Amino acid sequence: MNITSAFRLSSVVAFALVAFTGCDGCKPARTAPGELRPLLTAIVLPPSLAECSVDDPNACGGTGACTRIVGGAPFCNDPSSQAVDFFTVRNIGTETVTLKKVEFTESDQGEGGPADFQNPKFDADLPQELFADDVASLRFDYFTPDVTKSFFATLVITSDAAKNPDLEVPVSTLPFDDGGEGEGEGEARARAKAKARVKAKARAKAKAKAKVKAKAKVRARAKASSHSSSTSFLPAFKSRPCFFASV
Repeated sequence: MNITSAFRLSSVVAFALVAFTGCDGCKPARTAPGELRPLLTAIVLPPSLAECSVDDPNACGGTGACTRIVGGAPFCNDPSSQAVDFFTVRNIGTETVTLKKVEFTESDQGEGGPADFQNPKFDADLPQELFADDVASLRFDYFTPDVTKSFFATLVITSDAAKNPDLEVPVSTLPFDDGGEGEGEGEARARAKAKARVKAKARAKAKAKAKVKAKAKVRARAKASSHSSSTSFLPAFKSRPCFFASV
């Protein structure tokens, strides 16, 4: 047996001994209890107003009430149910976590509750298992019957996580902000803009009509000038008496 073969054999024997007896000083894989971490520690939403187009006759259910102005953008005047689909939770532990239940409850922060925040649902039916570093997406609907007020609720996610099995996330809405305008001024401004557009179109039409009239007058003057010039070359004759000499 040469030295190369002996070295290989000793390596194999050493690996077998380590595998059989274990490695002195080797640390076992680190484990952590399952724990859910939300994407946001609090969810703050705008009033449940739908963005719209003032030029769309079917906007806002065909009512034409696309009159609220927020940051220069038009919104429907009346609130409507809106969907939220950007919220997620992640299992930051190494142990599997099973999602069992999700619901909205009332909040001690103010008015609101399950009547205003509804239909919470994960991207898979419950119970849903989340392995290490897995993410689950949540969607829900909300409605603010009075857009001038804030509404509150608490999102509760129940699981078998070793840490914080009842995860609570506060949810709230902001009151409508018209950018400093008083009640109804946003609607008045929208009407004023519409009237200004109509007036601008009328002015443009009148200007175009005036141009057409001006061109017609220029052509008429040119025609009259041409006729006058042609008749000025005719010779002028005056009647004179005839005299005959007597013989």
